[in-house]
Amino acid sequence: MTSEKLAQFAWRLGLALATVSLVVWVVLQDLPPSGLLATRALPGDANPFIGILRPENRVALSTDGGTKVYSVIGDPVYFQLAMPKFFHQVTVTLEYRATATPEVELGPRTSNDAWGFDLKPLDAAGLDQSGWSVRIDRPYRIYERRPTNLSISYLLRQRAADHLALWHVDPMIFGVSDKDFVVWSWDTDLKRSPLETVVTAYTPPQDLGDGWKRASATFDRGEVPLQGDEAQFAISVPSAGRSTPPGTFEVRAIEARYERPAFSLASFGSGVIRQFGL
Repeated sequence: MTSEKLAQFAWRLGLALATVSLVVWVVLQDLPPSGLLATRALPGDANPFIGILRPENRVALSTDGGTKVYSVIGDPVYFQLAMPKFFHQVTVTLEYRATATPEVELGPRTSNDAWGFDLKPLDAAGLDQSGWSVRIDRPYRIYERRPTNLSISYLLRQRAADHLALWHVDPMIFGVSDKDFVVWSWDTDLKRSPLETVVTAYTPPQDLGDGWKRASATFDRGEVPLQGDEAQFAISVPSAGRSTPPGTFEVRAIEARYERPAFSLASFGSGVIRQFGL
């Protein structure tokens, strides 16, 4: 082999290896062996997975101690979230701070043809600061004006509908379909209402200090209608700009953690064997 042909061979081999390396790198970005892919978006910064908060008349970009934050002055606000292929679940996390006692919910648009969102609970500060007794019957929390040991199903069946409120709880799960319970909301006056019990499907947020909190909600891929490879998500904070004095709500980070079964050479090999009948 002449030196010229040897140089051509070496160049082609190098190009082939570079191409393979690029393909492997791209695959590992979308299919990391661990099965986990995480990203964190900061206000005002570009992120390929998480869009900025909108609309502009409800969201302003400000700073807090040199850190950029979104200041939310209206409800609700929205962002686009990419949904990479092959991932079956995503956990969305907010780091936020509120001056009022907010109700915070998060969720994807339910249909590309209709305007509605499937919201999940992140924060029920009004309940957590109520002073009511709290007990846990996972995944539910039971808040009671006077503590009892009654089961959720008993409460739903025996308590008067106007004395029990639900927040993200479907009574049909417990076989109760003949009552219209109160729907708890951020402006429910627990001191003046006849309510004795509130049942929720909710885990309180993590306290990060200086008023900042961290809360998450997890969504299966089937719960998230897509437009292409992304979905529209809403953050709902009804108290933003509406309480007296007007409540403020700030967001300093949005995170997404995508999950799928972990990749292994053994599973890959067995898949190849099944594919080719070896």
